[in-house]
Amino acid sequence: RVVAGESFELLFDERADAVEGLMAASGALENAQGQIHSAANNGAATTHEPATARQPAPAMSPQEKRRKVMGAALALVVLFILVAIWSFIIPQPVQTGGLSGSPASASAGAPASSSGVPVSADEFLRGQ
Repeated sequence: RVVAGESFELLFDERADAVEGLMAASGALENAQGQIHSAANNGAATTHEPATARQPAPAMSPQEKRRKVMGAALALVVLFILVAIWSFIIPQPVQTGGLSGSPASASAGAPASSSGVPVSADEFLRGQ
């Protein structure tokens, strides 16, 4: 974008040459990890903070390691306690009757072989 009154100069005759130059500059910047220094390091005055290279994290002391392990262990214990409480809160299904849970099998007078056979009300009452 050109602002009115601003002049600019073309450094490349063809677009392919310009793209090639940009790709070379991009590759150089990618491979310059920690090697780029600001102007403040060269003695020139600047208002920007100097660039700092990323330094590896310092080694953890035994106390810090112990603190992390204890935190993880405490988290697991709390999680176990919450799951245990939750499992006791869940309502258990109530079984009425015998092993199968059906009220028809709970009657003592009805033979086991007559399940599913229609029975009159009088016969049913006599069986109880």
